[in-house]
Amino acid sequence: CFDQITDSVFVNVLPVPVAGFEFTPLRPSLLDPTVTFTDQSTDAVQWEWNFGDSLTDTIPDPVHIYADYGTFTSELIVTNNA
Repeated sequence: CFDQITDSVFVNVLPVPVAGFEFTPLRPSLLDPTVTFTDQSTDAVQWEWNFGDSLTDTIPDPVHIYADYGTFTSELIVTNNA
């Protein structure tokens, strides 16, 4: 006679988050350097913004004021609960 022991667990596979955003105004200036970023990501629960001027934020829809003129590359990294 053989004893049999079984065990089971539930595995929750999360979707991969996809980063996306818009910003306004499209052409900010030093006269109006405030830029509003609007998150359009899917399946995200954490946000890491890099505004290209050494400043960052971690909220979904940040407002950022650029202190100097130039071209800045803004980046959004999103994660889920993984």
